Amino acid sequence: MQNVEVDIFAGEEKSEFAIFLDDQRAFSRLEERRFPELEDLLEICRAKAS
Repeated sequence: MQNVEVDIFAGEEKSEFAIFLDDQRAFSRLEERRFPELEDLLEICRAKAS
């Protein structure tokens, strides 16, 4: 992957954790009710690269 930019923002809710890719939410801890595993992150990156 080239030219990857990462920004960290405080969410509106205390327990919020989300991953955004090109302003699109790719993972939400609140929706999934868990934190992402490494395989989740790799899948997100692979989907974006294809």
